[in-house]
This record gives sequence, C-alpha cells and structure tokens, in this order.
Amino acid sequence: MGLTTLGHETVIADDTIQEAAVSVMEDLRDDEPDAITITAAGTSRAVPPQLAAFILHVIERAACGATTIVRSFPDELTTTAAAELIGLSRPTIMKMVQEGRLPARKVGTHTRIPTVSVLEFAEARRHEKRAAFDALRDASDNLGGI
Repeated sequence: MGLTTLGHETVIADDTIQEAAVSVMEDLRDDEPDAITITAAGTSRAVPPQLAAFILHVIERAACGATTIVRSFPDELTTTAAAELIGLSRPTIMKMVQEGRLPARKVGTHTRIPTVSVLEFAEARRHEKRAAFDALRDASDNLGGI
C-alpha cells in the first residue's frame, strides 16, 4: 500500500513507510546531513536547507509511527474549522464557547476562536484520551488481561 492520500490534506503512511523512515534515521543517527538531493525523472535538485530540515523532521516523526502535516493556520479559526481540527461537531464547539471553555470573539455575527486555543484544547484532549486508555489498560492488566 505505502502512501495513501485522502483528499488534498490527509496522507496515510503504512508500516512500509515507517520501516523506511526508521532505516533512514538509523543511517543518519550520528551525522547531520549537509544537504538533501531529490532525483526525479533523471533530474537531481538540491533541497534548500529549511526544506531539508523539515523533510528530516517528517522522516524522524514517521519513524516514530505518527506524523500529521498541516499548512500554517491563521490567527483565528471559524467554528467550523475549529470543529474539524478538534474532531468535534460545530454545535459542540459553539456550546464550549458559550460555556467559556474556549475563548472566542464575535466578528459581526460570526464567531472566531484563537487558533492557539484550539490547538491547546486539541492537545489537552489527546492527553486526556491517552490517560483514559492507559488507565483502562492498567485495569485490564490488574484483572488478568480480559
């Protein structure tokens, strides 16, 4: 399978990609490369240093098993964009704004949420899910691994 693209923003890499990334990172473990060269259709091109650093970071994260790549975000998000980013419904985001759990401001009739607040909430939610999973796993281990 390798690499699969869903839409224009989501990329899924399977185990073969992860294994290749691990291999590359093992080869580079002791040395920081000076440059990266990409060859396609017989033409080679050196990658600019900023992009090379980004590519190496992506390879390193892929070797760990998970990478999400997103374009830069604006300073504020619509409630729809925030909902998509967090993985909740727009009405749930609106309820959280009304309850004061997410800061927001009105622009005319539209609600805008600071991107940093949405990202912080998403990270906290991820940590909560991980902690709940760990607690469930520990409870299962204590019961003899049901």
